[in-house]
Amino acid sequence: MDWLQAHLLNLSQPYKNQDVQATLLMFTAQTVANEINRFDVTNVYLCGGGGANISLVKQLQQCLPHHSILSTADLGVDPDALEAMAFAWLAHCRVNLRAANAESVTGAHKPAVLGAWYSAK
Repeated sequence: MDWLQAHLLNLSQPYKNQDVQATLLMFTAQTVANEINRFDVTNVYLCGGGGANISLVKQLQQCLPHHSILSTADLGVDPDALEAMAFAWLAHCRVNLRAANAESVTGAHKPAVLGAWYSAK
């Protein structure tokens, strides 16, 4: 918020709140699209709040015209449950001492068991 406020204060003309929101939405969509374009994929599956944001979905479709923008519901996965499922999988990996990092995604130099396990005394 500090960064945004500093930049808004430097504008030479007045602005509308809608314009700021639209700019931030476009910035978000373009940033996501830039990262998706790093991979050889044609289908993009959205989940969580972003997947429910109609304006964001439309911007992503504009930024990724050669991709299909879909919901994880199309795969039979509840978009509101995916994050919880991911953390359950990470916990499963930790309990079973299984490496859970993807070297090509995280930049890690070797597989690693992630997280820590604490017990109450």
